[in-house]
Amino acid sequence: MTGFDSKRAMAQDKLFNRDEAEQFLVDEDFDYIMQTDNGLELLRDYLLLGFKGYANFTDAELVAEIKERKAMKEHL
Repeated sequence: MTGFDSKRAMAQDKLFNRDEAEQFLVDEDFDYIMQTDNGLELLRDYLLLGFKGYANFTDAELVAEIKERKAMKEHL
């Protein structure tokens, strides 16, 4: 048993670096908080309402969040 549900999951794991994905999102959030007018509002919401943390995201959630961020950048 490999610990993967399928060969596809194993192949995706080789292409997906979880640590890099988490760090990318942390860096993006930090830059947003520090460099935009709405950044402090986001920080306030995180502190007031909480945030589960990227380390607690599933791989699929991390991938979806990164895709959404990249799509937003392309739109701007």
